[in-house]
Amino acid sequence: MDYDLSELPPLAALNPQAPPIRWTVRIGAPVAREAIDEVFLFLQDRLRLGIEPLGDAAAPVAEAAPDTARATPDKRAAGPGDHATMRVATQRLDEIMDRVGELVIAESRLHDLSQSLRDPTLMAVAEDIRRLASGMRETTMSIRMMPIGNLFGRFRQLVHDLSRQLGTPIEFVSTGGQTKLDKTVIEVLTDPLVHILRNAADHGLETAEDRVAAGKPRMGTVSLTATRAEVHIRIHDDGRRLNDKRLRARAIERELLPAGSTVAGPDLYRLIFEPGFSTAATVTELSGRGVGMDVVRSAIRGLRGQNDVDSGPAAMAPAADAGHCRRVAGRGGGERYSIPVSAVEECVELPPDLLASEGRSNFPDIRGDLVPRLRLADVFQTPGPRSEFQKVVIVSGTNGRVGLVVERIVSGIARTDAGFVILPDLERICAASLANSAGTPQFGKDL
Repeated sequence: MDYDLSELPPLAALNPQAPPIRWTVRIGAPVAREAIDEVFLFLQDRLRLGIEPLGDAAAPVAEAAPDTARATPDKRAAGPGDHATMRVATQRLDEIMDRVGELVIAESRLHDLSQSLRDPTLMAVAEDIRRLASGMRETTMSIRMMPIGNLFGRFRQLVHDLSRQLGTPIEFVSTGGQTKLDKTVIEVLTDPLVHILRNAADHGLETAEDRVAAGKPRMGTVSLTATRAEVHIRIHDDGRRLNDKRLRARAIERELLPAGSTVAGPDLYRLIFEPGFSTAATVTELSGRGVGMDVVRSAIRGLRGQNDVDSGPAAMAPAADAGHCRRVAGRGGGERYSIPVSAVEECVELPPDLLASEGRSNFPDIRGDLVPRLRLADVFQTPGPRSEFQKVVIVSGTNGRVGLVVERIVSGIARTDAGFVILPDLERICAASLANSAGTPQFGKDL
C-alpha cells in the first residue's frame, strides 16, 4: 500500500475531514472485481475508485485489484477558515428560526409605523432594519439547508440489501446529490423515498432470468435523480412497466372505477395512491399490504408538493422553503389573506362584466387565456363589503392557473407560517395562521 500527498493544499486551506490523498493498493491474491466493489459500496459518494488489472509480471489476480482510491469531496478553492465547521443542536436552529420570525414581524410593524409618521429619520432606520432582517432570514434559512446526497448512502445500502433479499442483481444510480432542501423536508422525505425504492425493486424489476430472456441486461437499475429546478425528485427503474389491465381490474374490484371502465395512463396510475390499493397476489415482507403509497402521497402533500407517476419514472416535487417566505397580502370580505410571491404571476383588475356575477363558474379573459376565478371571501365564507375595483391575483399552482379575487392588494410582506391545514375544497387550498405587521393572525394561501 502506497500513498501520494502531492495534491495536499497548504495547511491553512486543508480540510482534515476530506484530505485529497491518493492511495494505491496492490492485491496479489485472486479476487473478483465484484468483491472489491462490495467493499467500497457505501463509500462511493465520498471517494473516487479506480480498479485496473495488474500486468502479467505481477502476482496472478482473478479479475482486478484496487489501484487508487482518491477522496474528492469538494473542488472549490479553499481559503483560511473556509471549511471550519461546528455542530449545532437542531433545537437551537429551530429557536433561531422562531426568533427570526419574530424579528421579521417586528420589522414589518416598524416599517408601517415609519410610513404612517412620515419621519425621514425613522424611515431610514426602518429601511436599514428591513435590510438586515432580510439578510438574517436568508442566512438562517440557508443554515437549515442540507444536500439530499446525505441520504444516497442509506439508499444505496437499502438497494444492496433488497438485491440480496430478492435474489436479483440491482444497481443503484444517483445524481443531483448537491440539491439542497430544508432539513425538515429531508427528514419527511426519507420514508416515502424508501418505500418507492422498495416498490421499484420488488414490483418493477424482473428476475435476472426474465431480464435476460427479454433482451435486457442481467443487472437491473434503480435510479434516483434530484434536480434544482423547483426541487424535483425522480425515481426510475428499467424493469417491467405498470400493468394497465391488472390495475384496472383491481380498481373495478375495489369499486374505484365503474365496471367496463377504459381509463388508462396517468389517470389510472394515480389509483395506486389510494389507501389499501395493491395488485400483489400475496402479501410479503416487502409488499402486498397496500399501506405504502397513500402514506407517500400524504407526506408529499404535507410538504405542499405534488407527486406524479407514469409507466416510467415517478416524480415528486416537495416544497423547498422552511416556513418563511415573501407573500402578497390582499383583503377579501372581512379578512386579510396572503399568497406566496413565488406562486403569483400578476395582479389585474377584475373585468367589469364579472363584478356583479356570483358563483365560481366564470372564466375571465386574462391576456387571451380563460382563467378560472375563485373569490376567497366566498370560499372561506367571510362576508364583508365588496369594492367596485376588485383585483384578481393570477397564481400558478400544481393544477394550473387560477385567479384569486380580492377586494384590494395590501402589500408585499414577509411572514412566518405557523402550520398548514388542508381545507375540504376542490382546489386543495391550504390555509395557514400567519402574523401580520400588527402581530394578529391572517389567512395564508398556498397552492
